[in-house]
Amino acid sequence: MGKPYIHKLSKGFSFKPQTWMSMQFFAFFFTWGIYIPYWVPWLTSRGFSIADASMLFSIGLVARAFSTMFIFPRLCKHLLLPDLAKWIACLSVIFASFFIIPFEEFYIALIFMILFNLIYPIHLALNESFANAFMKKGKLDYGKSRSWGSIGYVVAVLIIGWAISRIGDQAVIDVMVVGCLLLLLGTFIGIPEEAKVRNDSVRLSLLSLFKLPGFALCFFICFLTQGAHAAYYNYGVLYLKDLGIGDTWISLLLALQIPVEILFFYISDRLLGRMPVYKMLGISIIFSIVRWSFVFFFQDLFIFIFTQLLHAITFALTHYAFVRFTMNRFRMSIFHLLLAVIRPLS
Repeated sequence: MGKPYIHKLSKGFSFKPQTWMSMQFFAFFFTWGIYIPYWVPWLTSRGFSIADASMLFSIGLVARAFSTMFIFPRLCKHLLLPDLAKWIACLSVIFASFFIIPFEEFYIALIFMILFNLIYPIHLALNESFANAFMKKGKLDYGKSRSWGSIGYVVAVLIIGWAISRIGDQAVIDVMVVGCLLLLLGTFIGIPEEAKVRNDSVRLSLLSLFKLPGFALCFFICFLTQGAHAAYYNYGVLYLKDLGIGDTWISLLLALQIPVEILFFYISDRLLGRMPVYKMLGISIIFSIVRWSFVFFFQDLFIFIFTQLLHAITFALTHYAFVRFTMNRFRMSIFHLLLAVIRPLS
């Protein structure tokens, strides 16, 4: 019979969807925990002004939006998802390694950022696509699996905070490359048979998505609540440095949101399985207003700690509601397009 988390196959083995998906979420969000909070501070450590670093990161987001909205859906039509994941992982390692090269010129940083953001963020869309396929077949408890992504994020934040305090800002790139190598390893080992699917051909324009029942309203709410986190993710490290917090303590403060997020994803299916999506989104809106109002009006360490605990509602609940909305209403082929719209824009 073998271990319960592994399928035995004639040509080797594959993990069960729950196990493999948890590993994929962990590996990706490990890298995400480096990229999102520490990339702008790392660029400033290379001599770029905050304005230039912000410009580079913003252009990277534009590249990410273009890639996820146009490149990813087209690739899904021609490649099995596991094959696409291998190519994306290989290119992510290569483009992440570019940042090891010493450079000071803005245009070189711009080229590197565009190349990296055209490829690396596709991992997020791939993971959600795999998860959606597994859920459709009843093979995945999404909340429990996604909670491993939260664990990966907090592990990365803690490691990078410690590494920066010991060896300096170059640790950001070194750990990022290691994380991308983990992503690459996960695409070659133990991929479940259920993952070997191709996206159905679909001929929908992006504008036509907003004509799908309920999508426009759901998108608008998710756009506002998820997008409200942008300043926090990109400038949270600089914000805490202005409060006089050291690198190690900054990593601990950023990681504080994750335990409550993990707890939420672990119990989400049981706790919210029957709650209507509109109620979940309404709750997330209310708590988002409370969270960011506190951060804006009270520049205080203890207030910031309190607002971190609200992350499970302002971010995780919104994300869970959108996944539930798409899974219950739309077929797999449309899911790729829905994901392509909501991710980069928010």
